Amino acid sequence: MLDIEEAYGIEIVLDTAEAWNKLSNVGDIVDATRPLIAANE
Repeated sequence: MLDIEEAYGIEIVLDTAEAWNKLSNVGDIVDATRPLIAANE
């Protein structure tokens, strides 16, 4: 997650426990970060 934040200049704000419950596969990570990246462009 930190690499994604640094690469795209975004901040993913999630409680660690919440993050592990919501991000169970790569698709979940993509879905969570796509709107953040789009907003940062």
